Amino acid sequence: MSGNEYATISSNGVVSATGGKGDIVVRATTLDGSNLSTEITIACDYSVLAKSVGIFNPKASIKVNESIQLEAIILPRNVSMKDVVWTSLDKQVATVDASGVVRGITPGSTVITATTADGTNLIASTRLEVINPTGIHHISTNDDTETQYFTLDGIKIEKPIKGQVYITNKGYKVMYK
Repeated sequence: MSGNEYATISSNGVVSATGGKGDIVVRATTLDGSNLSTEITIACDYSVLAKSVGIFNPKASIKVNESIQLEAIILPRNVSMKDVVWTSLDKQVATVDASGVVRGITPGSTVITATTADGTNLIASTRLEVINPTGIHHISTNDDTETQYFTLDGIKIEKPIKGQVYITNKGYKVMYK
């Protein structure tokens, strides 16, 4: 038999489609020594539908203007159509393109979903936080540089507030007095 990526054949000659679209050629040969044979071509168009979908998300949060690639995991592995439709619940926080690339837009939280496109409409989702990038780009031990203050989240503060705790660009954690 050729076309065994689309079907299997039992020892009794029963052909069972396993999924896919293509031709299966079945050849039967006599065992009495006469070497008579015949063959038949069977067109196979059998779709294997998704039974489950999940999302592989390498990060729980991304920064504004950062992008990450999400991956839809569809089972069984031999599904006929592996396409999904990606959507973002809040496009003002993050967008997602047709290939699953998510880009952070503004700080906040959103849910990214993948919906199977084979008609089963199975849905998987993942929560994603978009955060501001930190303002700390380097730490200097040079006493001649002007001291800069950052919140504990790494956001640069132009005018520190008395009584608050900050990190400086010189590597110190300080309470501003």
